[in-house]
Amino acid sequence: MKARNKKEDLKLLRKKAEELFKNKTSKSDVNFYAGDLKKLVHELEVHQIELEIINEELLALKQREIELANDNMLIYMILRHLVILHFPKRVK
Repeated sequence: MKARNKKEDLKLLRKKAEELFKNKTSKSDVNFYAGDLKKLVHELEVHQIELEIINEELLALKQREIELANDNMLIYMILRHLVILHFPKRVK
């Protein structure tokens, strides 16, 4: 249910941004020099690479979190097994 709300929230955010963009004064009428456009494209490309790096780091962290969760589950199961073996009457 949360995922559905999140999708709906993203759609609403996109729609709101598009409406605000329509109401905004267009800056596309401004004459750009080739150098300005090159700088802008360069900044966008660098920002895209930064976002890709951040995404890779987040994916690695998520994978590490999954590995730790699996390790913790294994440790819990081993400890539980040992407790049952050594204290069978106390464990229900």
